[in-house]
Amino acid sequence: MKIKIGDTVRFLDSVGGGVVKAFCSGNVVMVETEDGFDVPVYENEVVVITPGSTLVPKAELKLPVKEEVRVEHKPKPVHPRPTSKAGEKLNIVLAYLPDEINELGKCGYEAYIVNESNYDLYLIYSTEDRDTGERKMLFSGNIPYDSVEYIESFAVEDLSDRRRIACQIIPYKSDTKYGAKPCIDAVVKLEPQRFFKRHAFAPNPYFDEGAITFVLMNDDKEAPRFEIRSEDIQSKMDEKIRQDQKIKAKAKPVIDPNAPLVVDLHHHELLDTTVGMEPKDILEYQKRTVIETMEANLKFPGKKIIFIHGKGDGVLRKEVEKIMKSRYDFCSMQDASFQEYGFGATQITIRKEQRKQR
Repeated sequence: MKIKIGDTVRFLDSVGGGVVKAFCSGNVVMVETEDGFDVPVYENEVVVITPGSTLVPKAELKLPVKEEVRVEHKPKPVHPRPTSKAGEKLNIVLAYLPDEINELGKCGYEAYIVNESNYDLYLIYSTEDRDTGERKMLFSGNIPYDSVEYIESFAVEDLSDRRRIACQIIPYKSDTKYGAKPCIDAVVKLEPQRFFKRHAFAPNPYFDEGAITFVLMNDDKEAPRFEIRSEDIQSKMDEKIRQDQKIKAKAKPVIDPNAPLVVDLHHHELLDTTVGMEPKDILEYQKRTVIETMEANLKFPGKKIIFIHGKGDGVLRKEVEKIMKSRYDFCSMQDASFQEYGFGATQITIRKEQRKQR
């Protein structure tokens, strides 16, 4: 009996069965089980269940037949599998599109996988908890070669649950021999606020509409993780300090040796970019800058240092005071000149070091 989409089938080589959801290349059908999982199997490994069949219990005959949902996007490839060398390299992109670009913040969103390669992909698309690493699968299934595949739709309220998206991918070819490639486990960090900004949905070669895109694989090379972890922040902070020290070493000497050293602690003066950094990470970098500056100038008694922290909500000012009282209590501290620096600056005068025994 010829298998059709919507048929209820039973697995011949294992327990269970489900409903035929789609046809894939290489005589493979996609079967949705009772648990909602998509399982790829060969057509000759399933049998269609008919009423009165003795192959399965009657209970299994009641599996619901879902209507096929067609999504408007580039169709699955109907052309023969390409054989070009360029296509042998994996190029995979995860993309997000709004349902209505003029209703950002109110409309829903759709996720797609772009597969620009000669390989089929088996994808498991999940959310990941940053603290525990636990994942919740949202989609699993085949992504045909040279295709754009719909993955999921979600409401704007669900963005907070998708701050980290994990994509586990197995490249393969169902109908021919192929060179084995490593499995991919890419984690993408989504920034919910981007989904509310029209310019974030940029023009791209895959869709007529603008999209937020993340490159998972580029010419067989896994793209960097889309987040800055604590160890990455530490490395960037160390590198920034080394660069600052090199610049200071090359700088011309100050004409007035008694002029105060002015250090602007605003993050846009200290960092080239804050992408991927949380407020606590930025504050940690600012505190470290204060300590590094103090340590470098303790050998100059009488030296004045002006830390510009801004008025703001006073968080950075309090941190500067806390550092001075806990580490450099032998130095004097006062508000800097209002005429020169306004309310948002603190002046430190280096005194002969007399650290307390700790």
